[in-house]
Formats: sequence, C-alpha cells, structure tokens
Amino acid sequence: MMVEWLVYHATHQALVCKIHGYAVLNLASHLADKHGDVEFEEREALIEEYSSIQPCRPPNYKYQYGKSNPVPAIDGLAIYNGLACYDCEYLSTSRKKLKVHCKEEHNWQLSKKYPVHWTEAKLQTFFTVPGNAIYYFCVIVPEERAGEDVTDKRGRPQEQWAHEKEQQEDMQKVLADGASRHETTNWLKRAGWTAHFKERDLSEIHACS
Repeated sequence: MMVEWLVYHATHQALVCKIHGYAVLNLASHLADKHGDVEFEEREALIEEYSSIQPCRPPNYKYQYGKSNPVPAIDGLAIYNGLACYDCEYLSTSRKKLKVHCKEEHNWQLSKKYPVHWTEAKLQTFFTVPGNAIYYFCVIVPEERAGEDVTDKRGRPQEQWAHEKEQQEDMQKVLADGASRHETTNWLKRAGWTAHFKERDLSEIHACS
C-alpha cells in the first residue's frame, strides 16, 4: 500500500515523511514512535511496501547548493527561513551562528555601514539531528509553499527531545549495520580506525561520542 505522506526519492536515496519533514532511516521505529494513530496492520503493510529500500543516509549536499545555485525544493522536506553568508557558502538557520561565523572567518564587525554580512535564503536538510548530520542546502520554493516556515515545527521541548533521540538511534543503526557504505573522514582513513573497529559494535561507540 502507498500513503501520500511517505515519499521515496530515488535520486537522493531518501525516504521522507512529509508529516514530520525529514528523512526516515528506520521506518518501523518511526511509525511506532511517531504515528501511533496508524493501525498495526497498516504499519506492517507500509513496512512491507518499503522493505526493498535499503536504509541510507542521503548525500551530503553541504556547500553544493548555495545561494548562487539553489535546487528545486525536495517534496516532503521541511522548508526553513535561513541565512547565507555573503563571502562563502556557509548556511544556517541561526542568526547567532552566522554572526560568529562571519566574525571568525571573514573578520566582519557590526557597524552602521555593514549591519549584516548575510542574506536570507530558503533552506532544506534531510536530517535535523544530530548536529553532524545537518547539511543545509538552498532551494527554490514553489509558489504554493512560498509562505511556509517550519523552523519551530517540532513544538514542545519533550517532543524535540524524542525526535532527536529517534533520529540519533536510527543513524546509529545504519552506521552499525553498514559503516563501510557511508562516508568516512580522511583522518579515519589515514589512521586506519575503520579496519580497527571492523568487528566492534559501532552503535555503542557512537552513543558514547
């Protein structure tokens, strides 16, 4: 069976929940934790329907699609009112982070002549947690979604905590089940840690990091 609030983007290797606005790595746990109103039989049917899709962390689009070359907004992903640095491709939804970035990287100082060092932009990201999985990219928003801003979509603190916990657990499962299929930093490659931890439970290691 198919539902309109789940969409798979083969190009990006991402299964997106349109209700929550982010990519799902573990459909079974997402349905159980976030869609309690869906009947058990329907959840099982959905899991079966998407069983052929391998959980995958979508491509890292950080710095690939900036203010000068935005891409069409990806259906289902939340759209954020964000900011783009004038001098480089740094993107963020936090004005505070942009100020720190501009001061440290570009020696910008607040002044009457230069009150800002950034421009507004519409952003998307496949994941909202953990921090190292957030890769914002600039998008072109269709007219019907032009007024959308879901920066505060996740609501109460306890809901945000549950959301973060879910995505962190899903990310750990993917890393533990197939770390060799995902990006590894140059430092890890040089140090040989990938081979060293080959037989270890990476989920425990990532939980402690």
